[in-house]
Parts: sequence; structure tokens; C-alpha cells
Amino acid sequence: MFAEMKIHLPGDENAILILPAQILQELTAHAKKMAIRFHGDAEQTQRLEELIAQYGLESNSNHRKFPRIPSTKLIQTFPLKAHLTTSTQGSMICDVENLSPTGVLLSTENQLSLQVNPGHELSISLDPRGWFPQPIRVKGKVCRIIDECSLENGNILRHFGIHFQQFEGTDRKTFLILLKGIVEQLISK
Repeated sequence: MFAEMKIHLPGDENAILILPAQILQELTAHAKKMAIRFHGDAEQTQRLEELIAQYGLESNSNHRKFPRIPSTKLIQTFPLKAHLTTSTQGSMICDVENLSPTGVLLSTENQLSLQVNPGHELSISLDPRGWFPQPIRVKGKVCRIIDECSLENGNILRHFGIHFQQFEGTDRKTFLILLKGIVEQLISK
């Protein structure tokens, strides 16, 4: 479900761009916001990046200590699925969107996810693939949620930004070994 978005920057008649976009809802513990995801072709995306470079401002408050590592099937051990358990909503399987040393971004179309809100604590089991020997078990806190309408089927797709709180047993060490291996494979490709 796209809307046509027209971007016009006052004072520059050449700074106009029309491209398809999707409206998203973003929830945090302190705010409810609207977000926009652009779905332009390569030429439109390049033009948007040029406009941002020319007119945009970079916020100093949004810098991450650690970069996100996007999900990829090309890395043999990258966990593509996670099992979430909440104290009140039960459990659900989610897709892993990205990882970092301090958290994970998960997504699901499971309707139980609509009962989860920022601030909720969850138990997570990340399931590495391939030769990696064991799942990673960690407790986390939901920091941010983004809701969008799936373009494939019209279902609500909920994204959870989760900050890791406490790993079980030696799983912190195991997770860092997994992450190090993923980064090494990404660098070598």
C-alpha cells in the first residue's frame, strides 16, 4: 500500500522529488510517531540521497555505539529466526532483521505481537544455522516498535528493537564468538 510522496524544498525549485512511500507507526516508551519508508527505484533513491546530503542535518543524538549487522543468508551461521517468549502473550517465532553486540531487531506478522509494547521484557532464543553448536538465550527489553502493512499480503508486520539485558549462563561469550565469526565472514567477502 503506497502513497505518492512529493518532496519539495522551499527556495530550490530543482529540489523536487516524487516517489512511492509507505507510512509506518513507530512506538517507543516515550512517544508515538509516524515514519515514512520510501520505495523509489534506483534513480529516485540516488536523487533522494543527493537531497539529503545537500539539505539534511545529521543528528548527533542518534549515533550508535555499535553498527547493526543486517541479516543475510550468505553467512552460514547467521541466525535468521528467533523464538520470543513473553510472560503474558506466550511465544512466537520472529525473523532476525539485524544484530549488534547490544541488541537485535526482530519482525513478525504474528498477531500476538500486537500485545507487546515498548518496555516489555522478553526471553529470546536466537537460533544460529549451519555448524554453530547452540542457540543463544538472552533476556531483553523492547525499546522500539515499528508497525507497517506487509506489501506481500496486507498483514501488519511488527518490528521489535530489543536491547539485551541478561544472557543465560555462558551465552554472552557464545554470542560474541558467533558475532565475531559473522563479522569476519562479512569482511572476507
